[in-house]
Amino acid sequence: MQLKILLPGIALVLVVVGLMGCDSRSVDKSAFNSAKPELQQIWRTGLEASKASDYVRANTNFLSLLSRNITPNQLVAVQDALASLNERMHTAAAKGNQAAREAVEFLKRPQRLPKQTNP
Repeated sequence: MQLKILLPGIALVLVVVGLMGCDSRSVDKSAFNSAKPELQQIWRTGLEASKASDYVRANTNFLSLLSRNITPNQLVAVQDALASLNERMHTAAAKGNQAAREAVEFLKRPQRLPKQTNP
């Protein structure tokens, strides 16, 4: 599977969903409580970055979870977290927040993904 091709498309869809005002959804912060410690850490880091309005770091952590083996409930939580993050980021950017503007511009640029290896 060409993960390099799919992830930018997924990111774009999530940005569009975020722009549509899906911030009203609540994020299930406990979705990863029973996950492997590595996944729990990525999720917590994403939530903490989101809370601190570190948009790029939060986005990066949440997107990295999409390429992992996660449950349907966890997938919904990640999608909700990304939608909420994108809504807040774009709202802040529209209000003139420079950090949010820079994050929006950075996330619009094509990202080089690390080469995937098969275990």
